[in-house]
Amino acid sequence: RNQLEQAREIGEEYADEGPNLLVGVLHNNLGRVYQDIGDNDTALYYYQESRKTFRELGEQLLYAEAVENIGGIHGFLGDGDRAIKSLEEALAIYRESKNRDREAQALFNLYAISRADDLPLASESVSEILTLLQEYNIDQEVESSILFGILLHDIGDEAWRLVYRERLHQLRRFYERRDDPVGLGRAHQKLANVEQLLGNLDQMVAHA
Repeated sequence: RNQLEQAREIGEEYADEGPNLLVGVLHNNLGRVYQDIGDNDTALYYYQESRKTFRELGEQLLYAEAVENIGGIHGFLGDGDRAIKSLEEALAIYRESKNRDREAQALFNLYAISRADDLPLASESVSEILTLLQEYNIDQEVESSILFGILLHDIGDEAWRLVYRERLHQLRRFYERRDDPVGLGRAHQKLANVEQLLGNLDQMVAHA
């Protein structure tokens, strides 16, 4: 935080008049740091400053990231409506730019906030997420955070449960190649839960 604040002061001092990309990035990074240490008011201020800068510069993807971060703060503070509005704005930009990794992450964040507020949107988001994971080559780390974060009872349709199981198997193979026992263990744990839900007790026991 201290290093970023020092960099921000230097950047603001030497930046030309008007919006500056570097300062906008520093504001966004400071927002993350303040969010991590629990100072959400300061985090929100910096995210809003970065959003303003990126909007003025026409940096659509960076603008969407700042908007998504703002939505995350609102969600953490319990303002689900504002959080969803921000996430939907960011999601529209990611879709327009065909940035599938960011689209998948934004959809999952939308799902998580909807789930916290027990909204019907949560289960509706799951099929969109799984479609995206199935059709595009999403970054494995992004996909793992999504698959591990989805609650099984939000996958109501058996066809989507089968898709979810197949994505988990691909994730399992990914962690096997990386020789990552923690990720591999989590994949097997999720697979055990899925097989139990599908009634395949032998496979459940094998994964467990």
